[in-house]
Amino acid sequence: MNLAGVGNPTLTHTRIMMNTQVRLCITLVALIGALVTHAYAEEAAVAGKTRAEVIAELEQAKADGSYERLHRQYISHAEDLPVSSVSRDSVQAELARARSDGSYEAGHSEARRADEGFTGHKTREDVQRELEESLHDPAWQAKKLQLYSN
Repeated sequence: MNLAGVGNPTLTHTRIMMNTQVRLCITLVALIGALVTHAYAEEAAVAGKTRAEVIAELEQAKADGSYERLHRQYISHAEDLPVSSVSRDSVQAELARARSDGSYEAGHSEARRADEGFTGHKTREDVQRELEESLHDPAWQAKKLQLYSN
């Protein structure tokens, strides 16, 4: 009995087809890998710069101190950004503060409305001012009671 398929046309044909399919799959995987690598390389290019150039500029900025200055400018500017563009860290800090001072319930309902798109492009100060005003508004308290009773 010949298990290698030599001499049997059906087994030889099957073996050749399997080898061809395996080679085709390997070629396709290599082609997909090349395309993905090219896409990552294009994505890494920032304003016409390669990834290596961006990394070199970042290292230079860290070395000459301009990185910290830009970071401070960004942080001071971030406080004026709309609610929808806050960072994860600032959200966590705000949540911890709200839980500690008891305003979590009001902040939670405001955040839920923000998630539903009701706040638009309000700044953090606008949302905070409206939240503080609503805490003392009897109509809002009645609405809150109605929302939580459902």
